[in-house]
Amino acid sequence: MKLIKIIVFLISISSFSQTWQNAPNIISNTNGTRFDDVFFLNDNLGWAANDSSAAVYKTTDGGLTWTEQLNNTILGSNHYFRNIEFLDENIGFLGTLNGKFYKTVDGGDNWNEVTITPNPPAICGLNAVGSSTVYGCGSFFEPAYIIKSIDSGDTCTYIDMSTYATALVEIKFLDELNGFAAGRNTTGAVVLKTTDGGTTWTTIYNATIAEEYIWKLQILDSNPNVMFGALFASAPNPGKLIKSTDGGVTWATFDAPEPAIEAVGFISETKGWMGGHNTGFFETTDGGATWTDLSIGGNLNRIFIIDSDLAYAAGTTIYKFT
Repeated sequence: MKLIKIIVFLISISSFSQTWQNAPNIISNTNGTRFDDVFFLNDNLGWAANDSSAAVYKTTDGGLTWTEQLNNTILGSNHYFRNIEFLDENIGFLGTLNGKFYKTVDGGDNWNEVTITPNPPAICGLNAVGSSTVYGCGSFFEPAYIIKSIDSGDTCTYIDMSTYATALVEIKFLDELNGFAAGRNTTGAVVLKTTDGGTTWTTIYNATIAEEYIWKLQILDSNPNVMFGALFASAPNPGKLIKSTDGGVTWATFDAPEPAIEAVGFISETKGWMGGHNTGFFETTDGGATWTDLSIGGNLNRIFIIDSDLAYAAGTTIYKFT
């Protein structure tokens, strides 16, 4: 009887262990290409954007199966798909590095180009917020600008951000008015904040090594005052994790696992992951003070947290934490 209880206990531990695994039934890229973005509306419904392969994939069963919805053949020209974001199960947006911005109103089955004046050369970050507002930013290869729509992408305005930055990579909003943008300025990696929907901005973080970026931002869902950023460094300088627990008023900085750090995602104030061009998942359980190589994944660009028990990531392929 005692032996049976031990076996049942061990099985229960195994059943509830949390690990990162390759999502099945979706391609694994070769030759250094990767999925640049993954986005989920809920536990089951999500989309992934594959970079120079220019493919959009959709899942309705939590990443068990994927359907290809868009590619270069359908569009009739070569694209680089950078990011993907949805307002609801029907209305979504696709940013590229080719001066093209696309919208779908049928869950990704069909896509149409959105006209923006002046036309931005790339959309490197996207964030849909509320019922009809979407923000985008670019570009990592300069200049710095933001696009904004308050009518579900029917019309978009272009905001020149050259006063605040030289390049923008990421944008995150708490609601339609309060948000953050990140990239770099002439001094170094920078995080900006707005409280009026992007009309005015203040600098809340600025590093001092030129040419470095804040590549990704995360706002912790359970506590929006807690923020994390991935600082993409210039070798031989180490990459950094930047962390704020007071909504961006003050920041702590920790060395990251590699210089070319890009992806960041935390499920609590202490447990999370980072990765980049040359790595898979590195895990921390002490808020970034130390990191452990999990020996899984590669070429990470996005970690998308759903809750403390479920997350997805985009890299060489799509990964799932469960």
